[in-house]
Amino acid sequence: MPIADRLKKCAEIAGSGDELARRTGIPRRTLETYLSGTVEPKADRIANICHKCGVNGHWLLTGE
Repeated sequence: MPIADRLKKCAEIAGSGDELARRTGIPRRTLETYLSGTVEPKADRIANICHKCGVNGHWLLTGE
């Protein structure tokens, strides 16, 4: 499963893509590039998403 799919799961956990953007402070347009798989987020954004969604960083990065 690609990281984009795991990020979509984080958006589900948050309630929506808009809510994930609001919680993390990541612009919605930028988040959309992550969710589509066009761009992968940098480490600081991954850490922020993990913190705000309560998911494990290793899982978000690797799927394990």
